[in-house]
Amino acid sequence: MSDEVNLFAQQEANRRRSRWLVIGFILFFAWLGFGGDFIWYLSTAKAPPESYHHIFPFVGIILTAFGAIMAKYSYSTGPKNILKSTGAREIIDAQTPQETQLVNVVEEMSVASGITKPHIWIVDDPDPNAFATGHDESDSNIAVTQGLLAICSRDEWTLWGTPNCGKGQPQQVMGTGHGASPARFRNIRVGSAYQGS
Repeated sequence: MSDEVNLFAQQEANRRRSRWLVIGFILFFAWLGFGGDFIWYLSTAKAPPESYHHIFPFVGIILTAFGAIMAKYSYSTGPKNILKSTGAREIIDAQTPQETQLVNVVEEMSVASGITKPHIWIVDDPDPNAFATGHDESDSNIAVTQGLLAICSRDEWTLWGTPNCGKGQPQQVMGTGHGASPARFRNIRVGSAYQGS
């Protein structure tokens, strides 16, 4: 089996696991709600006829709807919440030579990878680090810390090797290459979607 077939099979397996995670999340709320309804039903079953008898499972319906709404909200706002929690600021117009260099490298990497250029963010943190978030390549973000921006030269930013490399792939030099793979293959959905749940 070729690497390309394995890659797409892995991509589909990731999507399938993501769907099961969301279904499990919603089913947990359903279990809580309908379980509560059942307990409430049992506790009122032997009550006198003039007392309240819990029959309609409104707690289960409300909690299931709440779980579904919470999952949808977390999915739609997750990437921006992650960026907001780090205090990241988007590079609209590069202010420094390092930012200009980073923007140029990300644009080059995007063209080489055949993906839409991700939004580029700077995190005010002295530690060298980078991460990617988003739902798909049209909504992808790459965030780089000030520490990484300060220590990397153009050669270190340049992606040397396969533009679609995965974690630990040889010839992957820095964080911009590392962020290309999840943006391209949509492996960033669950982490960003359910970070706030």
